[in-house]
Amino acid sequence: MTKLVIVESPTKAKTIRNFLPNEYRVEASMGHVRDLPASASEIPAAYKGEPWARLGVNVEQEFDPLYVVPGSKKKVVKQLKDLLKNADELILATDEDREGESIGWHLYEVLKPKVPVQRMVFHEITREAIQEALQHTRTIDENLVRAQETRRIVDRLVGYTISPLLWKKIAPKLSAGRVQSVAVRLLVLRERERRAFVSGTYWDLKALLNKRPDQPDHRFEAQLVSVGGTRVATGRDFEDALLGTPDFAIEKTLIGQDPFRTGDLLSFRIRITNTGDFPITFLALRDTYDTVYLTYAGSTPPSDDNIGDGVIDWSDLTAGQQVNGCGVDLAVNAVCEVVVDFVAKLDTSLLQPDSKTENTATTNGVEAGNLTIPDKSDSARVQ
Repeated sequence: MTKLVIVESPTKAKTIRNFLPNEYRVEASMGHVRDLPASASEIPAAYKGEPWARLGVNVEQEFDPLYVVPGSKKKVVKQLKDLLKNADELILATDEDREGESIGWHLYEVLKPKVPVQRMVFHEITREAIQEALQHTRTIDENLVRAQETRRIVDRLVGYTISPLLWKKIAPKLSAGRVQSVAVRLLVLRERERRAFVSGTYWDLKALLNKRPDQPDHRFEAQLVSVGGTRVATGRDFEDALLGTPDFAIEKTLIGQDPFRTGDLLSFRIRITNTGDFPITFLALRDTYDTVYLTYAGSTPPSDDNIGDGVIDWSDLTAGQQVNGCGVDLAVNAVCEVVVDFVAKLDTSLLQPDSKTENTATTNGVEAGNLTIPDKSDSARVQ
C-alpha cells in the first residue's frame, strides 16, 4: 500500500518525490479542483431554475456557495480518485495560506477518502523541511477555509453585480473587485463630507464680574451667552446636522425646448397670401428677437412651374437657374408655399430675392418674380 501526497503544482510534486521514500506517491492537483460555476453551462440541472444560480451563491439561504468541478479539472479529479483507491493514507500538502487550505479542503470534499487524512505544511522545499513536515502533520484549519470561502463569495457578488454597471457607464470588459469597489465607496463618502464641510471660526466669551468693585476677592468668571442682545455662537451651531440642512431645496427642474435642428427646419414653411401677410407656421420668434436669422437647406426637387393658384416647392437651386416666383398672376386667396434655402429675418413682411429679379408683378401688394440665382450660395431671403 502507498501514501498519496497531493501538492498544488506539478513542479513541486516532481521535486518532493526525490525527498520521500518509495511508498509515497506525490501528485499535483493543478490548483483548485472546485469553484463557483463560471458559466450557465456549468450550473447543475437541479439548480438552473433558481434565481441565484447565475451567481453561484444562494443569497436566499445564508449565502451558501454552489461548488462545481470545472470541465478542465474533471480529468485530474478522476486520476486522483483512482490513485486514492490503492492508498492507505492521504496527505494534503497544499500551501499554508487561505487558498492552499481551501484547495486541501476541496480535495477532501471531492475525493471523499475512506482512509486517514493528514494535513502537511512546509515553507521551503528541501529534504529536511519535507521530512520535518511529515513528522508534524495536523488537521485542516476550518477557519482558513471559511476565510477563503468568504473572500470568494464576496468576489462573486461584487463582480457579478457591479461589473455590468462599469460596462454600461465606463467601458466594456471592466471588472469590479471586492477591494477597490469598497475603497471607491469610502472615497466618495469622504469627498461628500469634504464638500459639505463649512469652515467657521468662533470663540467662547468669558467675563470676570464683580458686584462689589471695592472687594476684588468677590470676582467670579461667567460664560457669556449674549453680548449687547446678540447671541454668542457655540460649537453646536457648527454641527453637521445643522449645517447640512439647506435653506432651499430643488423640488423639480424645468427643461426648456431644445433648439432647432436641421430636421425641424426642413419642415419650416413660409406662407404668402394675397393680402401681403407673412404668417410663419409653428415658430413665434418675432416678439423675442427683432433680428433673428434661421438658415437651412431644403430637400424638395427643383421646380420652375409658373403658378397662379397652387403651391410651388423647390430647393437646391443651382447657378443660372430661373425659377418663377410667387406673386405672378396670384389668384385671390391663393397660397404660395416656398421651401428653399433661405435666411429669415423676422422683422418685416416683404419678400425680396437676394439675386436678380425679372418680370416683377404686383398683386395686392405682394412683390415677387422670376429669380435668377447667380451663385449656389445665394438664397431667397425674408427681410
